[in-house]
Amino acid sequence: MTWTIPSVHAASSGRPEQVHIAIGGIESAGMTISWVTATAGESRVKYGQHNASLDLESRATQPASQYKFCHYTSGYNHHVLLPSLEPNAQYFCTSQLMMAAGNHEIETSCQLTTFDAYQARYRMPFHESGATRGNLFYSFDVASVHVVVLTPYIPTYRASIQFKWAARDLERVDRRVTPWIVVMMHGPWYSSNRAHQSNVEPQHAMRKDMEELLFDHRVHVVLAGHVHSYERTFPVFRHERTVNAPIYVTIGDGGNREGLADKYIEPRPVWSAYRKARYGYGLLQVHNRTHARFEWHEDKDKTSNVHDSVWLHARTIVEHTRH
Repeated sequence: MTWTIPSVHAASSGRPEQVHIAIGGIESAGMTISWVTATAGESRVKYGQHNASLDLESRATQPASQYKFCHYTSGYNHHVLLPSLEPNAQYFCTSQLMMAAGNHEIETSCQLTTFDAYQARYRMPFHESGATRGNLFYSFDVASVHVVVLTPYIPTYRASIQFKWAARDLERVDRRVTPWIVVMMHGPWYSSNRAHQSNVEPQHAMRKDMEELLFDHRVHVVLAGHVHSYERTFPVFRHERTVNAPIYVTIGDGGNREGLADKYIEPRPVWSAYRKARYGYGLLQVHNRTHARFEWHEDKDKTSNVHDSVWLHARTIVEHTRH
């Protein structure tokens, strides 16, 4: 079955802007459509099997909302869940955007609240995954992959809400259904770049708090940004190369007005497999229950070439290549 998604409507509310699509629903079986309008109105999304016949419709369960930031008042933020979409169906839509809160999303307001815009503008599947802090941490499944999203910018110690939730979430993973586990966060735990090495950076305390948790639950890959360059580690635990430990990928090289972070610590740490300060992007391809491949593509002169790749086999890396 082929579906076309979506035709977004907010009655009498002007043109929809800033449209985002995210995985949502129970067991990640749906999609959440989010957008902003200048004025209020009913939120609904029409979708269907063909462009010419959008005969299905979903409506929001909550009215569109605004948030204030000092003297700024946002537009109206709409969120509509398209539930229980057909499995193995082909969808024509913008790629899903799954968010991880970073330092720029903190934005302490005049009311001394934080993350206001981030919480209002996006709708991640936090409720479905039993989380209680909105979009700050949550999890979802994509085929045979369980993805856990965390943040270093709220407490991560063992008694914290985030740590307890992550421990419960990882404990519930059924490896017969989702044999792969990927963790996503903003600040990297392992980076040999000179940028963001200060002890006040919260990701360093987070690593001390949560590294053992991820190791014990056999996480395969940890993806992070923050540092504007690319780096991949060997399997590492407590700064030592360790069989069956996660690999850590810093993929903060998509582009930023601050430019690339091109200063590295020398000599290279024993856990660092590949590093390069160039613009690029990563691609994780899960081939089946036992084999996955991560590639780093460098963007140069409007061309994209694979400069680093690694095969993952269930719990261990069986091959890696560097170019």
